[in-house]
Amino acid sequence: MRIVTPPLRERPEDIPLLLDHFINVFAKENAYEPVTIEPGAMKHLQAYPWPGNIRELRNFAENAVVLRRGGKVSEFDLEPRFRGEAPPPPMMTTATPANPYSVEDNEKRLLREALMKSRGNRTRAAKLLGISRRTLHRKIAQWPELDVLDRG
Repeated sequence: MRIVTPPLRERPEDIPLLLDHFINVFAKENAYEPVTIEPGAMKHLQAYPWPGNIRELRNFAENAVVLRRGGKVSEFDLEPRFRGEAPPPPMMTTATPANPYSVEDNEKRLLREALMKSRGNRTRAAKLLGISRRTLHRKIAQWPELDVLDRG
């Protein structure tokens, strides 16, 4: 039997319930207070097309919990892509990332530094970052170039 589920963009009414679930899971996993998504931010999140579907929503929730550590997420805290704004044009330099405020680039940098400081010990790296070891493993799997750093 095949079950077909429409993409998230076709069911924006499910986004608040799914976000609440993921936020609570990651808050519990990381021993943080759950973040609250303010109505203005929720409006933008429900209008966002979610090209990565449920995985992208799940990653958004995890990042919100880990980076905010409780508190509220307003529409001004959202990345421009979630607000329907075009991303800034890429900078033409190799010295800095295209967007120095990119959550992904900053996360990679923090993970890289923690792995280097802990000499590849993932348990210590997770403690340095204030995240669970499981979250650290997920992030390393997300960015394979970091997996090399902790092995030598």
